[in-house]
Amino acid sequence: MKNDLKISVNQLLEIFSGAIISLIPWLEKAKIEWLNGKSYDDWDKIVTALYQNIVCSTITGEVLSEYTIAKYEFQYSDYSNLEYIQAHSKDYADKKLAFISFQNISSPCDYVKVAILDDFEKVIAYIDLPNNDLEYSLLKYTNGSKEKVKEVNILV
Repeated sequence: MKNDLKISVNQLLEIFSGAIISLIPWLEKAKIEWLNGKSYDDWDKIVTALYQNIVCSTITGEVLSEYTIAKYEFQYSDYSNLEYIQAHSKDYADKKLAFISFQNISSPCDYVKVAILDDFEKVIAYIDLPNNDLEYSLLKYTNGSKEKVKEVNILV
């Protein structure tokens, strides 16, 4: 039975960051570092698995080993052939921003690493923005062109 439930891309990223934050005390007990500059492969594998299973699988409606959505923490040079999460910031309202990852500068998920894209979706620069006033949408392919999606269906 299919229900017509929807969730916003904002909510997905909020759930994802909440999952990250909730795991930190337990990971600290296992001596797994989470602060940027101190974290290593264990941390990367954990947050990547959360991203794939919370964000990507919800967006696509399937649990897969690979997704068409830009990978978490991966810095591409060109987003023109990728589906990706777009970040929107009042301070960068005139720029196209691609979500890369949450950053843990002084507290968990306090910043977001984004790529600034040109009109052809090529990367101009990477920056970290405070994670307090960002909005998110998905840029996905529909009928051969990219469409901005703010909500996705959840199949239950």
